[in-house]
Amino acid sequence: MNLKELKLRLLCQGVRIDPRSGIDLGRSGGAGPFGQYVTIEDQVINAPIWGDAKNSPFTLTYEDGLKIVWNDESVETEIPDKPRFYDLQTSDGTPMKFIALRHAADVLASTVYQKCIYWAVSKQCKFCAIQFSLESGDTILLKTGEQLGEVALAAVKYGDASHVTLTTGTPNERDYGAGMLSEACAGIKAASPLKVHVQLSPPEDFGYLDELANAGVDTIGLHMESADPEVLRNVCPAKAEIGFKRYYDAVEYSIGLFGENQVSSFLLAGLGEDLRTFTDACERLSSLGAVTYIVPFRPLPNTPLSESRMPSHEYLHNIYAKCGSIMNDYGVRPSKSKAGCVRCGACSLIQDYVRGEKN
Repeated sequence: MNLKELKLRLLCQGVRIDPRSGIDLGRSGGAGPFGQYVTIEDQVINAPIWGDAKNSPFTLTYEDGLKIVWNDESVETEIPDKPRFYDLQTSDGTPMKFIALRHAADVLASTVYQKCIYWAVSKQCKFCAIQFSLESGDTILLKTGEQLGEVALAAVKYGDASHVTLTTGTPNERDYGAGMLSEACAGIKAASPLKVHVQLSPPEDFGYLDELANAGVDTIGLHMESADPEVLRNVCPAKAEIGFKRYYDAVEYSIGLFGENQVSSFLLAGLGEDLRTFTDACERLSSLGAVTYIVPFRPLPNTPLSESRMPSHEYLHNIYAKCGSIMNDYGVRPSKSKAGCVRCGACSLIQDYVRGEKN
């Protein structure tokens, strides 16, 4: 099995962790498609460990060194070391790991606001686990720019991170968290040289996007999650109410602020969507100069979709091949992203299907 196929299979089938290995399973709640980060031939992959992954044919184990084994095959792997800043506190006494985590090998990641107004009215995205880590006491509600600046400075000092991802739950339907993200970015920029990526739903007033650019944001993610209208209404009802038009208009506006390849939109594969919606959305985003960041859906514990299945690797390959071809045609290059999920690439394989990237 070549590396590309192995990465594809790990993203869709996950990995079982041998209990004898002593590897910490980590968090089971929070924002983002969390899993077990593994490094194979200098490429980091975020493999699911929950849900369907409990039956994965791949096992992470110590067998004459750390390896992923399946059938009669195996490959040597590594897992990232614990970041040194996890043992530190900010000047106000807050554990730094409550302020930000290190994703993959070098991404400083923080959910600036750890709640979402849609949870209170049962309109949250059905795959989301953003509030669970707050409820478990593993983080705090709001991270300030000063706190994030201190963590960024420590992460740079110890070589724990080279760029930043900031996301947020939706605090209101006015700026959708743009003000909080702007403050957070400004704090990081004042304390460190790190490039910053932010993620939020598009506000009706695009002036808030200008505010983000003025704060020093380098790249932005405006995540539709699904381009299939029926799937979006069922899985992400609040995003469906925003409507696709505002998303595309915001993407186009953001290209003017941040530049080509610095704007992205997540699309989840495996939610029951019509494949044509993927290609149509990818073509429209690519024509604007934005990256379609395609991530396989993975069910998270205690969410409404926790018992759902992950997509097959054959299905995901088909999507990546079609969308990679479209991005090639429009000259979209994920590798040119300055910061964030697209630059990291641990949760997606789209960069492997774009000519001149990793393949």
